[in-house]
Amino acid sequence: MYSVYKGDEIIAFGTLYQIAKQLNVKYKTVLFYGTPAYRNRTSNNARRLIKVD
Repeated sequence: MYSVYKGDEIIAFGTLYQIAKQLNVKYKTVLFYGTPAYRNRTSNNARRLIKVD
């Protein structure tokens, strides 16, 4: 399971496919939210993908 945060707020929760559907973005975009390259390109208030165990 994964969650996507924007700042301190959770905006989506579920599998990667469920999150992509909730946010109306592609699956690969959701994967990109969790990469170090995306983190370096964006501010701290951008979307972040976090794996939840």
